[in-house]
Amino acid sequence: MFDFIAVPMGHLLKFLYDTIAFQNYGIALVMFTIGVKTMLLPLAIRQRRSTLVMNRLQPQLKELQDKYKTDSEKLQAKLAQFYKENHYSPLSGCLPQLIQLPLLFGMYQVFSRPLTYMYGFSAEIIDQLFQTIPSAYQGAEHMKDMSILGYYSSHPELLTQVSDILNGFSLPNMNLFGINLGIIPSQVFSMHTLSFENMLQFSLLLIPLLAFATSWIATKTSRYSMPNVPEQTSSPNITKYMTMISPVFSGVITITMPAGIGLYWIIGNIYQVIQDLFLKKFIIEK
Repeated sequence: MFDFIAVPMGHLLKFLYDTIAFQNYGIALVMFTIGVKTMLLPLAIRQRRSTLVMNRLQPQLKELQDKYKTDSEKLQAKLAQFYKENHYSPLSGCLPQLIQLPLLFGMYQVFSRPLTYMYGFSAEIIDQLFQTIPSAYQGAEHMKDMSILGYYSSHPELLTQVSDILNGFSLPNMNLFGINLGIIPSQVFSMHTLSFENMLQFSLLLIPLLAFATSWIATKTSRYSMPNVPEQTSSPNITKYMTMISPVFSGVITITMPAGIGLYWIIGNIYQVIQDLFLKKFIIEK
């Protein structure tokens, strides 16, 4: 669906991998994520400014809504006039998000299907390679690329058996500090032998833990960076519950997906924290 974005992104990720990322998929992924997030920073600034304006106008909006609550037609007319006088559009806060979504979905496609978008492998070749790996390594259908890379990164000696399928192509290096980014963290529980390599793979469980922790910090930082948000009338328990949804979701998702996706999630959260602190210092408090 987002191939028109994912294809050029895949070429760019491959360029980073081949040139300045030391031919390491993890390093290329980190650099690419930071680059795209930085490119989207002006949109984040615009969205934050729009939110600040909306917070400032909220008391007056509430007065209009209370005053004309029995006359919806007149309320709409007064709201339109109010927005015009204050040079504000209710859509101004949504537009940056709508622009970012295709880019973020494109990034997800590239990171989950690197053989398709980085190397241009056809669906037929990927299916053939997928059939050569044990079922224990076969993840979701839409992530065949990562299953293939995870298996052959752990068993490089078996690449000669699929050399005719690869037709001269070499698979990307998925190991980052000894962690195989192609493996799903939950798969470590199915390892029955206590080899050094298998013990090292237990460090994959750091991925969902870090995803949970960084998501929780990002949620807290986001609330901290918006001091002018009106007080909520909901109970503290509901607010606490809502704050935990994103971290728990992050942990569950990243333990059931290849570690490379989890790494992208973690880097995105860390960038979000830095971005929120930057916006608070130079945009909100300016």
